[in-house]
This record gives sequence, structure tokens and C-alpha cells, in this order.
Amino acid sequence: MKKQLLFIILFCIGHGLLLAQTNTATVGQLGNENETEVTQTGSSLNAIVNQGTLSSTSGSKVTIEQLGSLNQATASQQGIDHEAKIEQDGSNHLGSISQEGSDHEAETRQEGDGQSSTIVQQGDEQTAEVDQEGNSNTSTIDQQGEDHFADVEQDGNNNLASMTQRGSDNQANIEQDGDDQAANIVQSDSDNEANISQDGISNQADLTQSGGEDNDGEISQDGTGNVATLQMLGFNGQADIQQNGNFNSSLWTQQLDGFDNEGSLSQQGDQNTAVIYQQGLGNMFELSQKGDWNNIGSLDGPEYGIYQMGEENLASLLQKGDENSASSIQLGDQNEIDISQKGDANSAAIIQQGDGNMLQLIQNGTEHFSEITQMGNGNNVTIRQNND
Repeated sequence: MKKQLLFIILFCIGHGLLLAQTNTATVGQLGNENETEVTQTGSSLNAIVNQGTLSSTSGSKVTIEQLGSLNQATASQQGIDHEAKIEQDGSNHLGSISQEGSDHEAETRQEGDGQSSTIVQQGDEQTAEVDQEGNSNTSTIDQQGEDHFADVEQDGNNNLASMTQRGSDNQANIEQDGDDQAANIVQSDSDNEANISQDGISNQADLTQSGGEDNDGEISQDGTGNVATLQMLGFNGQADIQQNGNFNSSLWTQQLDGFDNEGSLSQQGDQNTAVIYQQGLGNMFELSQKGDWNNIGSLDGPEYGIYQMGEENLASLLQKGDENSASSIQLGDQNEIDISQKGDANSAAIIQQGDGNMLQLIQNGTEHFSEITQMGNGNNVTIRQNND
């Protein structure tokens, strides 16, 4: 009782000093061993701290420090062993942390002007961190369930990062360096991991893992105007998208009833397009595009450039040059396709329907065209086309 009374007296004295600077701080605490520290320097700063209820609080901590003007900081905690920390340096920042449950930790750091960060956590043992430097960056983290981890780092201007995690043991990370970039991660159920890295201007990445478990997705973008969409809806999937250049586009879907599907997609250059679809068990592909205006499928429709439905199909596609196009459709089990295009304006369309088929296509030079269909089982074809 003496400890609580002493805190109230000290708070009231500090509160009067803050009002003289047009700053306001409101603190309400109920429960056991709560700690609050509020430091404000500047003008028009507002900090609100609310911790727990009599029936569900123990050992909570809140630290709010604001420098500058017109910053808003709000932290609300209920449960056991919470920790929340908000640091804001600059003007017109908005930071908000709300936690329910037990053993949560959340930390928000904002430097610059006009930053906004929101962290909402429910469940057990969740951790979230946000670090923003620049102007007008926005981040949102929403976690429910158990043992989640999320981290956002933004350095630049007008970047947007959003995360939502459900289930348990999901991990997500977003890193943005540059201006006008957008990244979104949605995860459901358990043991999924998602990472998005953006460096440049106006890049957009969307990574969704929903309904399945143990998926691992990664998107890396370096350049301007790149767009990547990755939908991992199955189980034990692995996906890696790397875009280096300008205005590259990729769309990749792993269906809900799929297991152990994998792939690697690399785009280096400008305005390359790749559209992939995987459904079944143990399908794998590797795609590399180096140059400009190369197409593996089309976003219109969409029209899939790599389509795998079945079990243990393997596709490898390499495009090196400009304005090459290729498509690979595999319907069945244990089919293999290997396409290599080096040059300009080459075109290839391959269909495999059956089991155990193998095809290798090599096109070196310019303006080669191949259209091949394999039907049945155990077919083996090799085609080479060359010119200067």
C-alpha cells in the first residue's frame, strides 16, 4: 500500500510539470509489481499507460520516452510478465501497444516525422519489435495464439509494413530500405516462417501462408517497381523469390492440399514476368531469368508459365537474354523438364501428361520456336536449336 501511494504522489507532481509544457501523461495500474516510466521532452506530447486488472496482473513493465512534438504513445497490458517499450524521436508519431495474456514483449522505436506503429498481441509468450527511421512510415503487427515472433525494420519514407499471425510458433520479418514500398505477411495455423526484404523504390510484396503448417517463404526485392505475390496454402512448402532490377512481376501459388512442394525463382533485369502453380506432393522447380522482357507465363488470366499437378515433378527453366518466353505444364508423376534459352526472342511451350517423362530443350541464338507435347509414360526427348 505504501509503494502504491508513493507512486501516485510522484506521478501527480510529474503530471503537473508536464502540463506546464502542454504535455500530458495518464497512468493507471492495478495488480502486483507494475512498473511505469514516462519521459517527455517537447510540446503537445501525450502518453497513456494502462496495465492489467486485479485478477490477471503480475510483473508488468512499461517505458515510454518521447522527444519532439505532437507525438502520441499508448500502451495497455493485461496478464502476467508483460513488457512494453515505446521510444519516439521527432514529431507527429503514433505508437500503440496492446497486450493480453502472459509473457508478452513489444518494443517500438520511431525516429523522424509522421511515423505510425501499432502492435496488438493476444495469447502466450509473443514477441514483437519495430524500428522505423525516416518519414511517414507505417507498420502494423497483429498476433494471436502462442510463441509468435515478428520484427519490422523500416528505413526511408512512406513505407508500409503489415503482419497478421494466427495459430502458434509463427515467425515473420520485414525489412524495408527505401521509399514508397509495401510489404504484407499473413500467416495462420502453426510453425510457418515468412521473410520479406525490400531495397529500392515502390516495390510491393505480398506473402500469404494460410491453412497449412511448416511453410517457409521468402521474398527479396532490390530495385524499382517490382511486384511479388506468394501464396503458400499447403504443408511443408518452401519458396524463395528474388527480384533484382526494375518492374519485375511474379505470382506463385502452392495449393491447400499440397505437401512438400518447393521452388526457387530469380529475376535479374527489367520487366520480367513469372507465374507458377503447384499442387500435389513433392513437386520442385528452379527458375532463373536474366535480361529484360522475359516471360514465364502471363499475369493476364493468369496464364501459368510453370504448372505442376501430381507428385515429384521437376522443372528447370533458364532464360538469359531479352524477350524470351517459355511455359512448362506437368500433369502426372515424376516428370522432368529442362529448358534453357540463351539469346533473344526465343519461345518454348512444353506439356507433359503421364508419368516418368523426360524432356531437355536447349535454344541458343534468336527467334527459335518449340512446341512439344509428351503423352504417356517413360518418354525421353532432347532438342537443340542453335544459330548465330
